[in-house]
Amino acid sequence: MSGNALYDPFLFQCYNVMYSALPIVVFAVIDKEFYGSYLMKHPKYYAPGIRDKFFNFKLFWYWFFSGVIQAIFIAYFAFSAFNDTGLTSEGYLNGFYSSGMFSYNSLILLANLKILLFTNTFNFLVYFCTIGSFLFYILNFALYSDYGQGDVHAEFNIIYNNINFYLGTIITVVFTTVIDMGLTRYEYRDRLSGDEHGLKQLRKQSTMKAMKFSTHGNEKGYSELVSTK
Repeated sequence: MSGNALYDPFLFQCYNVMYSALPIVVFAVIDKEFYGSYLMKHPKYYAPGIRDKFFNFKLFWYWFFSGVIQAIFIAYFAFSAFNDTGLTSEGYLNGFYSSGMFSYNSLILLANLKILLFTNTFNFLVYFCTIGSFLFYILNFALYSDYGQGDVHAEFNIIYNNINFYLGTIITVVFTTVIDMGLTRYEYRDRLSGDEHGLKQLRKQSTMKAMKFSTHGNEKGYSELVSTK
């Protein structure tokens, strides 16, 4: 048992290049919380980024431990629901690879759902890439399970014909989504807290920078940048 991999090597290698690559690329390219014209009229929304509200030490560890908790929950549920529980159509007990592939299935599903949870721009391309990536994984898993010679041969039918798979998927999605929504709400409130104080500090810092560059005629540009009117 110690020499076995939890995931099938072939399917595992496809994670970053096939099952989760496109959604995050689309998210990075087209997602916008505000339009540029709106930000030009309300420059105060630049302040949280300058004050490191989007990424800081505390926020890093919040999301780190969130990932650890979610991973532990998925692994515990996978082995509780699939390892040596239930019978296959051939009369065998569900085993190690059933647990592993349920975990892998959950990881791909949640990775793509998180894009939909965090995105602010919804269009056909976003839905196509996120939903399509997961469906493409299911198709690969089904074909590889039926026609491949790997360790997960016939595992697709074993997993997808088990009621624990569907119950477990629903429970893990709800559990992880509640955690993500809670942390997102905390992050949003923390990001917008103290805007007036942050803007005053931003004006002060930018004014000092403007004085340093005044010999190059940049003072007016800095004044316009920090103005919130």
